[in-house]
Amino acid sequence: MAPGSRRCSRSYLPAAIGLQAARREFAGVVAPIPGERLTDTWYEDRERVDKLVAVEDESKEGIQAALAILAPVAASLATILLPEK
Repeated sequence: MAPGSRRCSRSYLPAAIGLQAARREFAGVVAPIPGERLTDTWYEDRERVDKLVAVEDESKEGIQAALAILAPVAASLATILLPEK
């Protein structure tokens, strides 16, 4: 394991959550929710903003890939560490 790599893995989730929060805040500034009724134009504008800053999909795919890779390893470790009856 490279020095500092453990620290990076621990900081990934908070960074991803912060990035998602910043994306929502940006969308709220660019296309704020109107006080009255939501219009079709607002939904279209909001969809364009969401596509512009679509970073949550990338992070979600990265987490899913990591879980898919680590699941067999975790299952193998569990079978090794559990005592036999």
